[in-house]
Formats: sequence, structure tokens, C-alpha cells
Amino acid sequence: MPQDAAIQCPFPSRASPDLDGARTRSLAWTRRYGLITGPETESTYRAWDIAALTAHWVPLARGPELDLAVAAVLWAAIFDDQFDGVLGTQPDQVEKICARFAAITRSDPTSPVPGSLLTSPLARAFADVRGRMTAGASPYRAERTNEHLRWFLGAYVDESKNRAFRGVPNREQYMELRRRSGFVYAMVDLIERSYGFELSRRTYELLPIQQMVDITARVRAEVKSSGVQNGLCTIFAPHTTGAITLNENTDPDVQTDILNALERAVPQKGKYYKHEEGNAHAHAKAALVGSSETVPVQGGKLQLGSWQAIYFCEFDGPRNRKLTVAVLG
Repeated sequence: MPQDAAIQCPFPSRASPDLDGARTRSLAWTRRYGLITGPETESTYRAWDIAALTAHWVPLARGPELDLAVAAVLWAAIFDDQFDGVLGTQPDQVEKICARFAAITRSDPTSPVPGSLLTSPLARAFADVRGRMTAGASPYRAERTNEHLRWFLGAYVDESKNRAFRGVPNREQYMELRRRSGFVYAMVDLIERSYGFELSRRTYELLPIQQMVDITARVRAEVKSSGVQNGLCTIFAPHTTGAITLNENTDPDVQTDILNALERAVPQKGKYYKHEEGNAHAHAKAALVGSSETVPVQGGKLQLGSWQAIYFCEFDGPRNRKLTVAVLG
């Protein structure tokens, strides 16, 4: 359900001049697909004013392009709303619902969606939105759009499991999940559609930054400030796409070689990945390298080898990362 929030913008607000028309047309669309069933649901629809939200989001869009964006955001809000109650704590039921919608994204976009998949007003409205989002698109953008819609659907399964099993994601996991359930990726596709352009595969699939960051000096500073003379220093990365390792600090080619070897072993664009966020390779590399290292402390100093340094390995950057350093003695 849409939520009110006060956000200070450093620039003037703009809305599509076609806002009033979009309001009228989107109301007719919701009625046509049976999403409004009476005065109560119509009152809720009017209170949300999704058309106004969307007209500010894509202020240069109008006509069919604006109508599609409004319909997509409205559909997503209604779909989201059904999981706010008890249903949202029942992963098996949520998975069945989302699988039926995901099947629509896998149907041939050039042919009518099979009637067996259009079992509810929400499903029929989704088929209409998905059809308009992919109409006239290149095969690459059409498949990307379908994939992003599946990411959105899959997020509700993950959220229901967290609720049912009291899973508490860390900040990184939470933000990853919210980007999917917040319709963020599909909204990128809608922006392209609303403004009549298409990002090339090369532009859209720019590889994330992967690097090894030497953190030895920072860890030494933590050891010094701890006052521990003899003991152990553990460096821990509380992330699922980053890792900690020890390796050579004199020849930067060694870092390049390590990253290249990991890339050959776990390529970023492997077709066999199932993780829907698109960074399965980063999770696998982090698992291979490991999340922590422990170094002895003697005389208040890290007992590293002559050529050793401590590295944080970033496999899915750029991101803001925080590491834990524990000095025990």
C-alpha cells in the first residue's frame, strides 16, 4: 500500500500535464479489469492517487505511455496489499500465487496469454501490463522486463519466509529484498518505455566493481588502540558478497590474478544461476574466500609475513561496507 512520506527535494516539483486525463483513464482501466468492486475499493483507489505519484515520477510522459506506468504501479500496489495480513505469513500459499503470475511472464509475448493463467482480475490486469511493457521491445529488453517482474514476484516469497520463520536479514540482505519487492527494477523498464528509449545490453549489464582493498593499516590501528600486547586479532566481514583474505602486498598483479582466477571459476554471467538478484557469482566467490581471518598479535603488533597484507575482497561493488575487528588478549 502506498505510504505518505515528507521528502525535501532541492528542485521544483514537476508533473505530467496529462495528470487529470491519466486519473480518468486509470479509473476506467481498474473498472474494466474488475480491480474496483464497489464504493469502498473505489474510495481506496482515489485516496492512493497513483496517477499523481506516477505523473511526478515520469513528468514528460503522457497518453498511453503515462497510462502504462500508472497501471503498472497501481497493479503492484494492489498485488502487494494482499500480503499485509495472514496470507503474508504462509510461504507455501504465497509461492503458489507468485508462481501463477510468474508463468504469465514466461508465456510467448507475441501471442495471447493462455486463458488457464488468467484466473483472476489481478492476473488479467497483470497480463495486460506485462503485454504493454514488452510490446515492440527488442527480445533482450522483453526478456529483461519479464525477468524483473519475476524478481518482484519472488521477493514476496522471500518476505513471507522471513515472517513465517522469523528470519531477520542484515542490512545488505534487507535492501536487496526491498529493491525487488519495491518494484525498483521494473520501474527502470517503465522509464525506458515511458520516454521511448532502450538501454543497450552493454550499458545495462556493466559489470560490478570487483577489487581487493588493502585494509592492513586500518587493522594495525585497531590493534594499537586496543592496548593488547599478546593475543589474536580477528577481522570479520558481515556481508554475503564480500570476503576477507591474506595475500601478497608488493605486486598488484597478484590481486589482479586472484580476481581473474575467481572470475574464471565463477563467472559473473553464468546462465545456470537461480538467484534472482543477478549477483549469484558474488555470493559464491565470498563463500570460497571466506568471511574472516585471524592473525596472531605479539608485542602489540600483527604477526604478518613479510609479504602479507589483509584484504577486503569486494565482489559486488560499489557498496558501503563495514568490517568488524576484534582484538583478544
